[in-house]
Amino acid sequence: MRLRTLACAVLLSLGASYALTPVATHGTLSIKNGQLVDSTGSAVILRGVSMFWSSEPDGNSFYNAGVAQTLLGDWKAAIVRVPLGIEHVKNAPTGNTSYLEDLSGGATPTTSINAQRAFNMVDICIRQGLYVILDWHAEQLHQSEAVTFFTLAAKKYGNVPNVIFETFNEPNGPGWNDLVTYHNAVIAAIRAQGAKNVVLVGSPSWSSQPNLTPAVTDPAGNVAYTLHFYAGASAHDAYRSNVTSALGMGRAVFISEWGTTSADGASNVSTGNSTTWLNLLETNKVSSCNWAVSNQLLDPSNSSSTTVQGSAALLRAAAKTGSWATSDLTTSGNFVRTWLQGKQSAYTLPRIPDTMSIPSDTVFATSNYDGTKADSAASTDGGSHGMLSVASGSSASYYLISNINFYLKVVARVKPASGGGNLVFSWDGTALDTMKVPSGTAWTTITDTFKTKTTTGSHVLKVDVKGSISALSNFTFVKMPISYNPIPVAIAASASLAGRLSARATASAIVVDLPQGQTWAVARLVNAQGREMARVSVANGATQLSLPPLRSVGWVLLESGTSRISIPVALSAN
Repeated sequence: MRLRTLACAVLLSLGASYALTPVATHGTLSIKNGQLVDSTGSAVILRGVSMFWSSEPDGNSFYNAGVAQTLLGDWKAAIVRVPLGIEHVKNAPTGNTSYLEDLSGGATPTTSINAQRAFNMVDICIRQGLYVILDWHAEQLHQSEAVTFFTLAAKKYGNVPNVIFETFNEPNGPGWNDLVTYHNAVIAAIRAQGAKNVVLVGSPSWSSQPNLTPAVTDPAGNVAYTLHFYAGASAHDAYRSNVTSALGMGRAVFISEWGTTSADGASNVSTGNSTTWLNLLETNKVSSCNWAVSNQLLDPSNSSSTTVQGSAALLRAAAKTGSWATSDLTTSGNFVRTWLQGKQSAYTLPRIPDTMSIPSDTVFATSNYDGTKADSAASTDGGSHGMLSVASGSSASYYLISNINFYLKVVARVKPASGGGNLVFSWDGTALDTMKVPSGTAWTTITDTFKTKTTTGSHVLKVDVKGSISALSNFTFVKMPISYNPIPVAIAASASLAGRLSARATASAIVVDLPQGQTWAVARLVNAQGREMARVSVANGATQLSLPPLRSVGWVLLESGTSRISIPVALSAN
């Protein structure tokens, strides 16, 4: 948007609907044959809204979960655009700093307040199951800064199905050849991190020419060309032919910003011409985000005024945390909300996990819950978590983005059914662990620590419900201390113990000979993958243990208060 002022963000409270979230519905996006497609290869239209600049209070004050929930649950938005304010906003109030001003003031890309705001809102959208565009909201070339930023962003969000990268908002001055060089460099930086996310690229004259040649270069082939229009600006009507021309060239087009007003966002709301534009997008299966979730003043220098810009979706008194009535919305806001509600299925928040304890450099997000859904505002297990009734065959998937390696503990609050069942976990499609759910009918809490260490990057943790489980209240995922290590590691025995430790498997038991002179508290039977299979206490003065004959056992771990010794189990002919 060509700014003479500023703009913001919009949402509402969640309704009692249980459709899958947008990302659960469509999965990973890509570009095929000039069309945005979902994980099945089917053409998809994403309709949503753009937040306002990260640098402006009339925008960043709406960067919160309540707003995201409102946009998803009430507005039925499938996608939210998060503009990282790169350059200083014209006529912005004193003290509002942009991303580049953060850097010139000594901040790094990770400590920049604008980057932190943008990343936080992206994380919120991921957790809600929304698609989200991370937008480099600039008008001038800043190639080295963009390469550095998107390298960081690709490490953080590479291959996360929710995230789309927009490498240049509205170029104003740079020619297409310079922009191709710029886009190619930024795309190369993103792909160098292994990230295949869809990338949106801007074109000259405020992203109005997606049909220029040559094309940008993307080894992943996942590029769409943006076009921005404002329906209240009659000059923008000519841009429609640029859309159809680009589509005719086999290019995917994405309207990452459109407004109901004049190009400066100030006034002249045209719902009629907006409808003409939107019909063109629907016919050609082109996705879009409306500008903007904001209650920006028409005259930012007049703080006593309550008159907001025409393109702002919210009136001045609208709550910062969403849950708005239609009386909180502007003419533009009501028009966009009604249009979104009429075009898209009802989405709701993912209910699992409700809680988690995860390090700050790790993000979890629900991608899918596939099962019978029955929810109540207050669960009957005594907590505030939403309940989900489940059946054998139900599943939930979580996307884990981590910059560190650690072991993960899962705590599940479940209500069994007669006979009990299992929660079967997999990691990137490979079997990981099984949590046994006991038989009975009372709510219970079960805990397990995965014996496989997480790796950095993006991963999918999936849980499948097997057997008889009535309901799930919540999962809590917890990072284990760095010192935790479930895999048996041989500890060098002292010379006095050498040769006197042995464990052998017979047909009826695993027999462990214990040396004298050392007091052991517990013996654990561990399989070759490090999973504990059984545990027994060791009596004082015992010289031998007879343990259950578990064929999968590979190690016996003897532990005292301060010592641990791992003993390989030798097969016996007895």
